[in-house]
Amino acid sequence: GGMGFDVVYQGVIVSVLTIAAYFIGHFIESGMWEIPLGGISPDGTTMAFITMSMAEIAHSLNMRSQRGSIFKLRTKNKVMTWAALGSLVATTLVCEVPFLANAFGFSSVSLVEYAISLVLALLMIPIVEIVKFFQRRAAEKNLTGNKDNDRIIMENAVDPEYRDKKAVKFAIDKLDSGEFVIVETADDAISTEVSEYAE
Repeated sequence: GGMGFDVVYQGVIVSVLTIAAYFIGHFIESGMWEIPLGGISPDGTTMAFITMSMAEIAHSLNMRSQRGSIFKLRTKNKVMTWAALGSLVATTLVCEVPFLANAFGFSSVSLVEYAISLVLALLMIPIVEIVKFFQRRAAEKNLTGNKDNDRIIMENAVDPEYRDKKAVKFAIDKLDSGEFVIVETADDAISTEVSEYAE
């Protein structure tokens, strides 16, 4: 899937985690798995907010690479790391400092509730990593199939009248190495970006 697929499934994951946090918070508060009367649960609302905020922060780390694993990136983004830590502190203050919590309609949650919210939020990282893994596998499989097809085209579509076996072999080797691709022109002629021939 492309960018559209990524936006949809990642949005669904954040939504599911946030809703889960809400119901877990309400259960811890009331001891019942239910939709609270009037749809208001102070602990559930606060846990949902923490989970959603932290999930977005975790996801910003995921999006340092759309397909690559964040655990294999060679560069570090210190600005993003500090921004993530700042967001974590700000979210915690909004929920735990009384006058801020009252202003936003949140309630102070227990350490257990806070930890559960963070764990739910951090699930964004392994879930997206798993999806990226399968996306990379699918892309690699598709690329291999395309190279095989291009090789067949190169071997069979070059006009025999002008075929130079050494040149064709050289071009096929370049194709296999990924140094150039076959381009089909409007009249179905085959052209390649090869600037020299093998001796």
